[in-house]
Amino acid sequence: MARLTLISVIGLLASVPWAHARFDSTLQTNLAVYWGQNSYGTVNSQQRLSAYCSMTQINIIPIAYMNGINTPSINLTTSNNNCSAYTGSQLLDCAQLENDIKICQKTYGKTVMLTLGGTTFNEVGFESVAKAEEAAVRVWQLFGPAIATENRPFRTAVIDGFNFDFKSSATNIVAFAAKLRAITDNNFSLPWLSGGSNAQKKTYLAASPSCSFPNPSMNDILANVYLDMVFVQFYDSSCGANTFLSNFASSSQPQIQPNFNLRTWNTWATSLSVNKDVKIFVGLPAGVAAANSGYVYGDQLCAIITFAKTFSNFGGVVLWDMTSQISHINDLDLVNSKRLEYWNSRGIVDFASIDFIRDYFVPAEHHSHPVFARYLSFFFV
Repeated sequence: MARLTLISVIGLLASVPWAHARFDSTLQTNLAVYWGQNSYGTVNSQQRLSAYCSMTQINIIPIAYMNGINTPSINLTTSNNNCSAYTGSQLLDCAQLENDIKICQKTYGKTVMLTLGGTTFNEVGFESVAKAEEAAVRVWQLFGPAIATENRPFRTAVIDGFNFDFKSSATNIVAFAAKLRAITDNNFSLPWLSGGSNAQKKTYLAASPSCSFPNPSMNDILANVYLDMVFVQFYDSSCGANTFLSNFASSSQPQIQPNFNLRTWNTWATSLSVNKDVKIFVGLPAGVAAANSGYVYGDQLCAIITFAKTFSNFGGVVLWDMTSQISHINDLDLVNSKRLEYWNSRGIVDFASIDFIRDYFVPAEHHSHPVFARYLSFFFV
């Protein structure tokens, strides 16, 4: 059966000015998409990073993963990254990525982050606070503006932030994260060579917990570290996006969700987070095979995003990952007439607004495409 890739579907939307491409904390339409692990799994399903950076709908690209901190190591799929190992080190020398990161930042204004942890991360933490802080300095030297450091995986490219994705608790992890926060805050005025004159001049910190709350693997970081973004993984869990009840969200009663706990995360953000303005992202699988559960599309997706936009700290959506399939074409029976009726019946936008958005953002040849409505429902409701 024919399929559409995530990138080809997003590519149906026409360009908007790239200056707005990077993360914007004032908007609810930020889109982050992971790159680096080739979750789809075929030889050519993951293209080099720069192949995706012209997609103006993507604002943030978390690279996955740095899977060793005490002994620094990088884990990227071997396909299309052209990295080689540094002698006597578990770090990779990625000249192609150096170039691609700079293209993404300079030419297209993307926020490029590095994810620490991941499924193959098996460290138990740090022996002491001092060791944790030393590790934070080392990570900064490897990926921050200290470009004279030896064995930098991305050479002179400077990433825009770090994303913590730890699957279990780790000793002295708060000391590590807090030190990294302090270093980035103290060096905000350093020249950001990758971004050139258009550099964002800020290093972000994010966390990627599963939606379970409290979250045993990430509680310490969530409670004690100033974070800019939290990419909540609403999949592979009993609180996943597949548990969202559309009838609750669309009724006149309070929008209570028995399992889908975005409200809990927003309450944490506004009342318990160190940064009360931290942005909560709804993390979703980009395709049905990208996770064991949690994949949603169509009416379900539209209802979730509409519901999410009622929360003050909602910042957008994060997808796993670039290579995963969006859906079977036959499953996307979302012709414009059906979608317009759906929106209009809920008072989200009127027909004139839809026509304007279609004419301004979408090439004429794609106006009748069945997947156009799905992505319009995400970006503009």
